[in-house]
Amino acid sequence: MNWSGTAVLVKMETKPDADGYRTETEISRREVFVDDLSATRSEFYAAQQVGTDIVRTFKLRAVDYESERIVEYKEDGADEATVYEVKRDYTKGEFYYLNCSLKSSPGSVGRKRAT
Repeated sequence: MNWSGTAVLVKMETKPDADGYRTETEISRREVFVDDLSATRSEFYAAQQVGTDIVRTFKLRAVDYESERIVEYKEDGADEATVYEVKRDYTKGEFYYLNCSLKSSPGSVGRKRAT
């Protein structure tokens, strides 16, 4: 199978800080091969009904996925990666499909990087 690119899967952990506020910290990041797919019409409209936008779907090998909720994907020729949040993941055979919404793009003002 030919993969269309690579993405960085970021595993985050939410814990209370010293003041009791919940904060996210990065605990791992891994680069994996992915296929960049369009979300199906039914996935798109189902997400709209619950107030979420599914803008991109990534396909990857099931052995490469460890329930990460953040995907960083750099378009060909782009200087920075766009950050996506996994809203739904499901498996079909030996592959996982990640339905993602936009978390931040390179041009975002005040962008909080998941690094």
